[in-house]
Amino acid sequence: MSNDPVPIAGAADGLATGTWRLDPARSSVEFHVPHFYGLMTVKGHFDSYHGRLDLSAHPAVELVIDADSLNTKQKQRDKHLRSEHFFDVANHLQVRFEADTATLDGNTLKANNGYKTRPFDRILSEVRSFIEIAEAESVHPGGVHLEMTGQNVTECIGGARELTEGELGDRYHTHCDPRLNGEQALELAFLVAERLKAERLSGLQHQAAE
Repeated sequence: MSNDPVPIAGAADGLATGTWRLDPARSSVEFHVPHFYGLMTVKGHFDSYHGRLDLSAHPAVELVIDADSLNTKQKQRDKHLRSEHFFDVANHLQVRFEADTATLDGNTLKANNGYKTRPFDRILSEVRSFIEIAEAESVHPGGVHLEMTGQNVTECIGGARELTEGELGDRYHTHCDPRLNGEQALELAFLVAERLKAERLSGLQHQAAE
């Protein structure tokens, strides 16, 4: 970021006042996305973006990225990522992140983007607990109710792609509760199916032993 020069040792203190703008010559916007259930990672960056920080303003933090500037160094993959299946640059020219407020805690800047969300791991933990309690009470877990959509929304954090709070504003479309996107819902379904299968096999082995 650029503003009036401040000593390196006190650079964080300087962020508390004034308007700071991202310096492209000294910064980068990158992404690392786990693929094929974590067996490989797709890495890339954006060539065009601008950002601003002003702790006294609203929003306090703003980052705008030109979606079409993504670069993974593979033209065919970049074309696919720009398509309607991912960034949909024809209809969404920019990726925008805004934080309503931000505070400086020592050398750490903490932003609050105001989005209601739920961690994928917590949802998975609740489903597993439900299955375990049902089994402990010798009743069949008849089903679970989940908020989900087949669309590629960014409303719940976590999952195989490790969606972060900073990405919530990309495609946050819900008017009520945050939903699992298609990828997260499918991942959850596989994990729950594996859990139920393991319990079923354990029960059959227990019966055989008797």
